[in-house]
Amino acid sequence: MADNPAPIASVVVDMFCTAFIDVARELGVPSHVFFTSGAAFLAMVLYLSDREDRGEPKFRPTDPDYTIPCFSDPVPYRVLPLLHSDVDYEAFANHGRKFKDSNGIIVNTFSEAESHAVSALLARNDIPPIFNVGPLIDHKGKSVSGSDAVKRRWGGGDSEMQRWRSEKQGQGSGLGLGYRVADFGCLTGQWLGNKV
Repeated sequence: MADNPAPIASVVVDMFCTAFIDVARELGVPSHVFFTSGAAFLAMVLYLSDREDRGEPKFRPTDPDYTIPCFSDPVPYRVLPLLHSDVDYEAFANHGRKFKDSNGIIVNTFSEAESHAVSALLARNDIPPIFNVGPLIDHKGKSVSGSDAVKRRWGGGDSEMQRWRSEKQGQGSGLGLGYRVADFGCLTGQWLGNKV
């Protein structure tokens, strides 16, 4: 180590490594969460923690469409597959709760892409500052995720999520941009050129 090390300005933690927020606090260092998905998903994760804190029940298939503050339209249960299991629901709610303990949240978005979600986040006074830094683009054309699950969700055109999205917005709409950022964490230049 150097004789005069530079002070640590902040510890930037991944959105799934929220335990390090406590470590940073113990060390007396600020922490910021790097949220690789977009603002709408961030706002929904925070919403889950709010629901849990108010003692509201978890999402169920028989529930009516949800009015979630970060979404401009009601959201059906069937398009929230990550929240169908109680374990996943609780995990996201716990992460959302920990995000509130950080000194700020860095989000992979820009206001024009997700104006409703960004406005909903900025209207809250119970969360740390939000820093929009996206979209992060993979200029080399390599997807950050090649899993079969992602291919199944977006391949074809007959997936349940694509059918729902098509009902809400026409093909080539900006809505796809938000879902692509949320699913892949960054966009390829080729995808941007084709869709935007």
